[in-house]
Parts: sequence; C-alpha cells; structure tokens
Amino acid sequence: MLRSPEPWNQTTHRSPSGSSTSDDEWSCQCSGGKINSPLYWGAAAKHASAPNNVNASPIGLNISRRGGIAGPFGPPSTPPTNRPANFLSQSSLMLNVQIFGVKDSHSTRAAQRFFKERGIKFQFVDLTQKPMSPSEIQRFIDRLGISSLIDTAEKAYVEEGLRYLKLTDSEWLAKIERNPKLLRLPLVRSGNRISIGHDDKAWKEMLVS
Repeated sequence: MLRSPEPWNQTTHRSPSGSSTSDDEWSCQCSGGKINSPLYWGAAAKHASAPNNVNASPIGLNISRRGGIAGPFGPPSTPPTNRPANFLSQSSLMLNVQIFGVKDSHSTRAAQRFFKERGIKFQFVDLTQKPMSPSEIQRFIDRLGISSLIDTAEKAYVEEGLRYLKLTDSEWLAKIERNPKLLRLPLVRSGNRISIGHDDKAWKEMLVS
C-alpha cells in the first residue's frame, strides 16, 4: 500500500489540522497510526455519529442529565442543605391542631407550649367549658378504645371506685362529660393523627405528617 509523503500521514498522533485531539488519538489507535487509511475514516465517522456520547469530552468531564457537571470520578454531589434542627416545612406551619384539655392540667399546658414554641397555631378546647362532641370523642374511642382514654391515676377515678365497675361506653362518656379530668389529658388531634396524654413523640410526628 502506498503511503502519503506528508508527515502527518505517517505513524503519528497528529491530526490533519495539526492539532492533537482525543478523537484523533482514538482514531489513530484504531487505524494503526495511519490516519489516511479507510479504517481511520470509517472508525472516525462511526465514533462521531455515536448518539449521546457525553463522555467524549476532551477534558474528562461529562454533563449530567440532571443539569450538573460531573467529574471523571462520578456524578456531581448534592450540595448540603444545612437546615437547622428545628426546621419546619411550610406544610407543617399550616397544620390544623386541636388540643382538648383543661387549663389547670400540666400535660395540657405542655402540649400548648410544645406547639407554640414551634410556631404552630392550634385550637384549644377547654373541656370544663365545652365538652367534646360525641362524634369527636368517638374518633378517639374507635382508634384507641375507651379504656385507653381513662386516667386511672385520677383522684375521682379512685374515690368513685371506678376500678371495680364495669361500665359501658355510653356510661363512661356520661361520667367524662361531668368530669373531663377522668380523661388522660390532653387529647390532641391533627388531621388523621391523634394522641392522648403527654406524648412528645406523637406531637413531633404530627409536624411531619
């Protein structure tokens, strides 16, 4: 086979334009160094027409499909968010929280303080002024059972000997209406989440619902 007299047509890594590129070097290797051979031009055309060849950048970078620039060792890293520990999303600030309790209950005040410190608006229902509606308290009974709602350490529970009585749900509701302190206060509701008593864990879970 005749070889071209031009020096760039010999075994070299220079392109016809006089500058070396990664594509030219790749094609030179495929053609055995003879870039005027049919193998060279065929391989170069095939290489140039390869679809979405994002890894062929001469400087070793490739463009991430997510919009970032990746280095030679992997995809771009996600920048840290550096959110504070008490960070609340916009949806958390729009929660509809109801707290059912009595003003002189330590646990009720703890629940009010918990949501107030986090900037969460809530509706407080004082059960000494406004008893829970049957449908509202039934929501707690259906989820937790009437026995879970009763505070067995309450003075009235002990004095009335309720420990030894077998009462129906309706009888319990009548007693609770007369004395809401028989409940494990506070009763807190936010959407489909509910809690009874002093329950920091359940209140925190309401913030991410």
